[in-house]
Amino acid sequence: MDFELRRAREKLEKEQKDRKEKAKLRLERERKTKLEANRHCETIESAQRSCRIHAMEAQIKIDNVKLHPDGSLVIIHVHSRRRRFQSRLSCVW
Repeated sequence: MDFELRRAREKLEKEQKDRKEKAKLRLERERKTKLEANRHCETIESAQRSCRIHAMEAQIKIDNVKLHPDGSLVIIHVHSRRRRFQSRLSCVW
């Protein structure tokens, strides 16, 4: 009788240990998957942010080019000290 109880207890302990190990491995796998997904999202967001910055810089350059009444282009340069000056370019169309 004691032998049968001991075998049943050992079997139960082994099953519990196996379930615990499987749960631990599953949690570790889920944690790694979440980390990888976060890295992937950060990479995509960084690329999108870079594209938006590039588009904004291009728009600023476009906004700073005006057409002078004589047909030449006037480029307004804006410097970090907020001084503005203009240069004129003659364009042949």
